[in-house]
Formats: sequence, structure tokens, C-alpha cells
Amino acid sequence: MTDPEIADTMCSLMERVVRSGTGTLAAIPGFSVAGKTGTAQKATPGRGYVDEKYTSLFAGILPADDPQYVVVVVLDEVKTATVSGGYTAGQIFRATGTRLIHTERLASTSTDTYEVGSAVVVSASPQGQAQSGQSLFGRPQTP
Repeated sequence: MTDPEIADTMCSLMERVVRSGTGTLAAIPGFSVAGKTGTAQKATPGRGYVDEKYTSLFAGILPADDPQYVVVVVLDEVKTATVSGGYTAGQIFRATGTRLIHTERLASTSTDTYEVGSAVVVSASPQGQAQSGQSLFGRPQTP
């Protein structure tokens, strides 16, 4: 067990990772998310680090302000041009977390606006309804 003050501080720092750090692509509109990104170059015995072989991860807490779920996404030998955990595993966390929210019928916990890549996503309202023409998946709604 840890000191509650230390746990609160760590959770706050991890929320910043998602709000404005390396994990912005893991943000889920309408929900507070705390997370940690990770990227590691793989090593082989006798050869050392291997070019173009990476493990990427994102570990997230949902919702951060009332933790109920921890989702960890680990990708071995990522094949995308961008190998960072926030870019690769963060997007999978967002999709998985969004599905979890709908399956478990979680109520929205946040009305924040997040910057996702170069786009701004407006969060859902407290009633779970999307605002500003955005769906809960961050894509424009179609009529």
C-alpha cells in the first residue's frame, strides 16, 4: 500500500501525460484518463540493440478520477513508421477504453477538451452526449 497523497500525485502526473504529454492519442472524450507511455528498442543476446525492433506500450487508468479499470496495451516489434507507445498503443487503448465505456455503460466523468495530435476533440457532456458535432469516438457525426 502507498501513501494516498503520493498516489494522488502520481495519478495527477499520469493524467497530464494524456492531457498534454506523450499520451494525447489515448484521450477518451468525456472521461478522465491517466496513463504511461513506453517505447523500448529490443536487444538480442550477443548483438545488442537491434535496429527497427521496438516494443511499445500504453498503460491507462479509466476513469482516472474514480479508478475502475486498468488497461495495458503492449505491442511487440511494432511495424509502423512511428513506434512510440503513445502513438501506437495509445490509440489501441482509446479504442479499447471506448468500447469498455459503452459495454459497461460508464457515466462521463469529465468535460475537458483534449488536444489529440493536431486536432482538438471536444469531450462529451456529463450525460454522455457528444458536443460540437463530435461522436464519442472523436469522429464527426454523420446525419
